[in-house]
Amino acid sequence: MPRHKQDASLRSDDGLMWKPRPGATASGDEFIAARALFASLHEEALWNPWVLDDRASEIEQAKAVMEQWTRAEPRLKQMTRKELKQLLAREREEFAAQQTEANSRREIRRALYDPQRDQARLALLEQEAWLTMQQCDRQQLLDGTGFPAMQADRRAIAVKECDTAIARIRPLVDRTRAEIGDPETVIDQQGWLPAERRERSLSRFSWERREAIRQLRVEVVALEGAFPDIRGRKERADARRALAEQQARLDEWVAIPALTSEQMCSECQRPAAWHLTGLLTAIGWQAPCLAWPYWSDRIRQAREMLLDRARRSDPIEAPRARPQPLAKVPSGIPISEVVSMLTELQAQHPDAEVRRAKDNGWELWSSD
Repeated sequence: MPRHKQDASLRSDDGLMWKPRPGATASGDEFIAARALFASLHEEALWNPWVLDDRASEIEQAKAVMEQWTRAEPRLKQMTRKELKQLLAREREEFAAQQTEANSRREIRRALYDPQRDQARLALLEQEAWLTMQQCDRQQLLDGTGFPAMQADRRAIAVKECDTAIARIRPLVDRTRAEIGDPETVIDQQGWLPAERRERSLSRFSWERREAIRQLRVEVVALEGAFPDIRGRKERADARRALAEQQARLDEWVAIPALTSEQMCSECQRPAAWHLTGLLTAIGWQAPCLAWPYWSDRIRQAREMLLDRARRSDPIEAPRARPQPLAKVPSGIPISEVVSMLTELQAQHPDAEVRRAKDNGWELWSSD
């Protein structure tokens, strides 16, 4: 007897009514669980699209269970294929209209671009970041999570240093914020608002992360597969090191949780929190943003110093050619031939010296 006869119609969490199809074997609890799994995997795939490949069998099983149930609302009319196409076409038209309107607004804003206000906003971002880092350092010093082995007197001095920096930076933040007003209303040279740029940053960062993980997964599998056939201690050590490095990069990319646009930097395609850590990780240096005025100036000065030092350094001399003998008299030849060769060489190089060669022969060298 089909199990669905024991199950009444049920209501899912989203308020929809469902009932089993004739001949269904999946219970209501199994249907709800399959539906939840199907939804959660597709939601996760928005950030980790490879999940759909890795768990394809589970998705197929969930689909098989869901297909055994159908909607149960009274007088429910299912949308026809034609109606579905019309709905999708209307949604595409609405999206295109929204994009056109957004582009028009951006073109209007371009004429209002204020370079001084734009630079002041970047300075505010940098000042707020330094303030956040000092506050974080101070808290870690107080609760012991930062520099746990530091002595108490040195810790007290470090806390005071943080207090001094906070007292110096906070007025700068207040003054700059009062100068520019709401930083979210500051447009860039192309008419983009910060919120719009953060959305673009998230899109680009997500694409970069997906492509990096796809490539690294292939490379790690290839390195693992090739390792058993590698011979030689040095070769195996090199292969093991390469595998560890690629695996570390893969793990770090995968470990990044799903982000929102609010968590992104508006000036580059990196999470805003990465600008506060200063960590050197397997996938790069989490440094301050290069759009920040003070940091950008420091990087420029460092680059100019390196270039200037390279220009002022002495040119590298070409390696000198290794001296060679003027002539060579081999061993194992008749004495008459040796005398004849030496007589001829003496006429050509009267001031030359005769030295013993490594192969027991004789070499004629310049006296210089």
